[in-house]
Amino acid sequence: AAPAGLESDPRARILVVGDGPLAPTLHAQARQAGLGDGVRWAGFRRDVPSLLAASDLFVLPSLHDAFPTVLLEAMAAGLAVVATRTGGVPEIVADGHTGILVPPGDAPALARAVAQLLASPEERTTLGEAGRRRAFAEFSSPAWVGRLEGVYRQAATGARPRA
Repeated sequence: AAPAGLESDPRARILVVGDGPLAPTLHAQARQAGLGDGVRWAGFRRDVPSLLAASDLFVLPSLHDAFPTVLLEAMAAGLAVVATRTGGVPEIVADGHTGILVPPGDAPALARAVAQLLASPEERTTLGEAGRRRAFAEFSSPAWVGRLEGVYRQAATGARPRA
């Protein structure tokens, strides 16, 4: 999806953060695709909040992912998200409300979603603001503690959990 995304907006840059055993393979694939300066390789970083703050959009093209907390970090930073509809991702990203979900492995759909958001700063802002609200309302520490307290209250009173 990267070549199509960069073609849609020649000013766009893809920042890949992280490192691992697949890094050499990914670098080679980027070279073979002719991405050149369109992709920046940041490697392992400890300053992720500042990288998110400098970004316009967050993309997570996972094929499999149980519950990627990096999406919560991006949403809390107010970024619109494009991610794949896999694992627990749909529990985090409300499609069309806090981001755009595409099928895993569907590079053309991923490229279209990225191009759509690159072309529309207003939509990015709307999705990003909704994502920030959702991240804090549903996934922040106070939200989790509140739900856990509810479970304990139900257990202490012998009440049956709500369906």
